[in-house]
Amino acid sequence: MMQSGTSETAREIKLVGLQRAEFARASLLVTWSFRVQALIVILAAINAFVSEEHASNIVAVVLFFLAIVWAVLSLFARRSRSCAERARRYSLIVDGLGLRVSPSESLRRSMDFTVKPTNGQKFEDASYYASGLSSGPERLKEMLEESTFWSSQLAASSRNRLALFAGVVAVAAAIILICVVALGDAERFKVARAFGAALGAMVLTSLISDLFAFSAEHYELEVLNRRIESVPISQELPPDLVLLFADYNSIVETAPMFIPGIYERRKHEINRRWEGRTST
Repeated sequence: MMQSGTSETAREIKLVGLQRAEFARASLLVTWSFRVQALIVILAAINAFVSEEHASNIVAVVLFFLAIVWAVLSLFARRSRSCAERARRYSLIVDGLGLRVSPSESLRRSMDFTVKPTNGQKFEDASYYASGLSSGPERLKEMLEESTFWSSQLAASSRNRLALFAGVVAVAAAIILICVVALGDAERFKVARAFGAALGAMVLTSLISDLFAFSAEHYELEVLNRRIESVPISQELPPDLVLLFADYNSIVETAPMFIPGIYERRKHEINRRWEGRTST
């Protein structure tokens, strides 16, 4: 039995490593997506001042291909995040309640990732969840509460960081629009500029949408955290906790991915806040 428990723990640690590696891959893809969006806005702004038809058309073609790259990066980022989110749900339930899954299901979970197992080894962490409780409803509640707290903090930080980026893009988009409308160029020049303005507007719309989504996520997770705290725990798994687990997954998986680098920059601060909260 001890050997079986040890092997289960090893598999859970391995799964956490793969989960974190998959999130890291998704974060890298989102980083490049932001860079492409920034380049689209910069080129669109430059195109607003280009007075030569041939050069303006070239910039428009480059903008078109950058939009395709943006779409492809977003697609692969969503795929990696989806894999990581499935692993997160699995680890919360299996680790929290101490469930045993069949070897075939465990193998399928390991093969579900887009990252290599060697990449996952660098992210393995036996103390990824701070809870020191034994497996059961109480441990699941504490792990869910911790996950909700972290997600809420990261959503707020992502909202604040994205607001700065969206503000810069909004100013650039306004300049592009003014140039397209105000400058007295021939119609053929305005077409290329209008295309750049449209792409700039798409980037701005995407950023504003994510900004509001982060705000909503932060608020909903704060409310959810208070609901989790109020759930009474006994030997039986409370149905309310199962419903709150489903609510948590729904909130975080329908929201945008956290801004790349936010976790690394804030993890020590959030850890201190969590420790202070649990010690009171």
